Amino acid sequence: MELAPLLFRLPNGVSVNPDDVIGLFDLDTATQSKITRDFLRKAEAAGGLHLALRPGASELPRVFLVTCSGGAGSSTTSTDVFFLTRLPK
Repeated sequence: MELAPLLFRLPNGVSVNPDDVIGLFDLDTATQSKITRDFLRKAEAAGGLHLALRPGASELPRVFLVTCSGGAGSSTTSTDVFFLTRLPK
């Protein structure tokens, strides 16, 4: 019997492999750092920022999940940032 891979399921049908997760950060405290703000600006310029909100959600994002796919042995590496209103399941 083969087990299905474990994935974080985000709103809007987005699935993230836990092996690709770099970190989950509180938006209010993490963005106090200039380094974090610069990182988010660069991710935005590269097209790597995504809103993963429930359809019709009126809440503001509270956390962001940083992922990196590709990794060792890959010719391309992709860093993505998902803004969420709550922790993924």
